Amino acid sequence: MLKLTAYGAAEEVTGSKHMLETSHVRLLVDCGIFQGHREEAHRKNLELPFSPYSLYACINTHGHLDHCGAYPVLVKQGFSGDILSTPATRDIASLVLRDSARIQAYDARFLEKQQRKNHQPWRKI
Repeated sequence: MLKLTAYGAAEEVTGSKHMLETSHVRLLVDCGIFQGHREEAHRKNLELPFSPYSLYACINTHGHLDHCGAYPVLVKQGFSGDILSTPATRDIASLVLRDSARIQAYDARFLEKQQRKNHQPWRKI
């Protein structure tokens, strides 16, 4: 048995997540973030459509955020296997993820200031 399921980027161009399953193993090919409207992106990027514990390993095809940006979510939710890639992809993905974290921290500070002006407290997730 060989089964391929597209969990992201099937009818969209961002958020690539493809599950390759055999009778013995489940591999995730890419784990990217969805880039779109804030509410939709928030929902799609925090909810994985599969259990991270069920994965044997991941294969990262290249270092674009829509292919590697959700690996931190995957790990936070319990994945502890290997993430396989070429050395060049690993290096680029590392840079892209750090840059994304920096931008997200800046955005969070900006939005927190806006919320304080409107007297709406933030809650950490």
